[in-house]
Amino acid sequence: MKRLQIAIMAGALVLAVQARANTETISINFAGDDSRTIGSGTVIGNQVSGNLYEAVSGSFTISAGPAFTLETYTLIPNPNPPNQSTSPSGYFYFDNTVADGMTPFLDNNGLLFHNGTLELNLYWSGGNSVDGYVLYDNKGVNIGGSAYESAVGSVPDGGMTIALLGGALMGLAGLRRKLVC
Repeated sequence: MKRLQIAIMAGALVLAVQARANTETISINFAGDDSRTIGSGTVIGNQVSGNLYEAVSGSFTISAGPAFTLETYTLIPNPNPPNQSTSPSGYFYFDNTVADGMTPFLDNNGLLFHNGTLELNLYWSGGNSVDGYVLYDNKGVNIGGSAYESAVGSVPDGGMTIALLGGALMGLAGLRRKLVC
């Protein structure tokens, strides 16, 4: 009986101190230099450190422009975050990292999306302004332009729920011990 109580208390302690990643919902807007290409999307990122997030889910929609297929593309998760990976087609390098509140908010690897057959990479190509971004597909179509990001809000991480559950289990284990002894 004593072993069971110790096991319950140990499990509760693990639950109580379990660390969970902070997540952020980030909105992205792109306007091509051709004055016709427009895209926007939202990604959910897990905090890597400080204001750096690894996008783990999301989508990007091309809503106007003659060069790209007008549809919604889904984020391809990075299998090796936050390091650089190669896209499934082998056409792009990507890392899906977003620096929230920074200019630039993407690096040269950028975010990778797909629509089932076509890959779309949004990345920063250089410079020190918002105009250094490129939207590029794996058929070779690319358009430079401006891109902006804004944090929509934090996604609850469930850490408090886990801590409360762990604390409740520890309390029950202690109460049981008090009643039995």
